[in-house]
Amino acid sequence: PSAIEGDPSFGCCQNDARCSWLYETLEGGPGFWVGQLPTVVPKWRVNGVAGCYADETASQFFNFGSTAPKECASLGLVQLSNSVLLPPDGLTFAREGMLGIAWVRTPFGKTDATDARNFWTLVIDAQNVAGPVAYFLPEFWQTRAKGYEQQSAHLEDLGSPGVGLAMGGGGAFEWNTIFGYKDADGNYKLPRMHFPPRDGRTVLTMEARHYTDAEVHDVLEQALASGLDPTLVMASGVRNACRDDGGVEVDARFQVDGSRSVRIGSLSSTIEGSECVWSFRTDDGSGNTPVYYDGQLNAVDESQVRPELREQAFPVKTDWGPYDAPVTSDCATSPGPSHASLFCVRTSSPSWIAFRWYRFVDQPALARAELSDADKSFMQARVEKLHRMLNEAGGVSRWIKERGAAAEGLGSVEPALLLTPPVGLEVGHVPIPFFEGIRRPSGCVEVVG
Repeated sequence: PSAIEGDPSFGCCQNDARCSWLYETLEGGPGFWVGQLPTVVPKWRVNGVAGCYADETASQFFNFGSTAPKECASLGLVQLSNSVLLPPDGLTFAREGMLGIAWVRTPFGKTDATDARNFWTLVIDAQNVAGPVAYFLPEFWQTRAKGYEQQSAHLEDLGSPGVGLAMGGGGAFEWNTIFGYKDADGNYKLPRMHFPPRDGRTVLTMEARHYTDAEVHDVLEQALASGLDPTLVMASGVRNACRDDGGVEVDARFQVDGSRSVRIGSLSSTIEGSECVWSFRTDDGSGNTPVYYDGQLNAVDESQVRPELREQAFPVKTDWGPYDAPVTSDCATSPGPSHASLFCVRTSSPSWIAFRWYRFVDQPALARAELSDADKSFMQARVEKLHRMLNEAGGVSRWIKERGAAAEGLGSVEPALLLTPPVGLEVGHVPIPFFEGIRRPSGCVEVVG
């Protein structure tokens, strides 16, 4: 929004410019959070935010960190893949490694040939699966800041034609609300943390690039007419701005007590083979960060702290959730799923996910778009073409080019989240999750995986 006095939209976000760059964002990423199911593994999560956090969505029915189901009128994430299940609590992995992520403008949400709005689409690249997963409805980005709906109605948004993504390639890892302990001598105990190293370092993020319509949208539009060649999608791009610190590392710090922080390792920014690489390294190269620190914030051996601090255990999260959306809501029942069964899978996190299959244009999130029959016919035909092309590729269509990530090693998405559509629903149908929790839900007619 404008931060210029006199503009009627000025005042969003506590009447100052603090949120001018946060008006709408694509967030999410890897990590651990308080608003999350108990988990023994890190997860990768989607999150889109609109209207200065007036609305957000992390899956078809749920906000980030909330188990309360969203109203049909505020759904914003459209499932595109017919083989990747996108859980409310995030993707889990069978093998650690690099995960390719892109938010790119694709043509798959267009309602007719002249539709020029933005359909920001999540594309992933893992060892065992690659390709598009879901996109945000343009209507989702039309949400305006609370109290400023009319004043800011004239503003463009991320769904508006001609509006691109800014700050693309910014990376974030979130470990939210981590406990620590302090004894009477001022010594600290932190959780045991491990960053899997390769050649003594852990690459956190690499190869951030941005792309034009000519390399993504236009190539995919042509593919719908003449067939998909994944080597042409996102073939080059332009490297995002970064710097090479010339071997100079900076401290990686962990806040322990108010403004006090301890050093757990070092961070570096390098350009390697013309690509940006951001990495972390522990002093001994093991990837294991120190657990104990003295009152002067120096790492110490456990023998140098009180026994009661060594014996202090960290709390274990035993319950939260579940995510549970009613299958009786209007957008879920009219016209309803294309298969009568409630399907369930169990992940290694561990959690249970319950989902149903829908014809693409009948999925709940698209009810908000108020599509005409002509709109539905146009969209459904194009998605069926996409599914046929992806099915021929066996679920691995590498739009994101691996470059140096292949040498680091790609991670693998957990097989439980990689689905085979039921017989008769192989093209044009998508899985929509309604439930995720640590206990098996009732009503699972078919358990897959």
